[in-house]
Amino acid sequence: MLRSYKGLTGLKTGYIREAGFCISASAEREELSLVAVVMAAPTKEDRMADAAALLNYGFANFTAWTPPEESCAAVPVTLGRADTVALRMEGDSVCVLEKSAVSTVEAERRVPESLTAPVEEGQQVGELIVRNGGETLLTVPLCAAGERGGGHGFSICSAVSCARSREQERDTRGGVFGMRTF
Repeated sequence: MLRSYKGLTGLKTGYIREAGFCISASAEREELSLVAVVMAAPTKEDRMADAAALLNYGFANFTAWTPPEESCAAVPVTLGRADTVALRMEGDSVCVLEKSAVSTVEAERRVPESLTAPVEEGQQVGELIVRNGGETLLTVPLCAAGERGGGHGFSICSAVSCARSREQERDTRGGVFGMRTF
């Protein structure tokens, strides 16, 4: 299995009389990571075949879904040094969905039409609610990511997650602080 399974990232095998042949196997394909656990297999070969079957089923029927980049679109800022502030998703923004459900997933962005300065980097300014039908799958905080002056700058929202660590700047006395005001 180590040499033959596409995307395999790790495995651990074992055997004891009470539990039979066991395996935990992990694999990753197209940003989807899965773990298969098989216990009480009658043979080593069955253990490997069952783990591969579980991983194959997962990759064939599920996908990692990420909210669209438009979710991070900039918001106008009044009375600020910049005209707009870019947004980023805070924390995990990936949902594991059945492939058949992807077309019915909706992402609702709840952000004010404009913000009033000061807006601090990292400040939560809204949220993104991911739903399938009437069920809420995920709520992701939308936070100020940085400034865009006069409509000439840009912001890139990663396909996996817009979260990034805060940049630190040095003040005139050589100290360090982690928040920026726009």
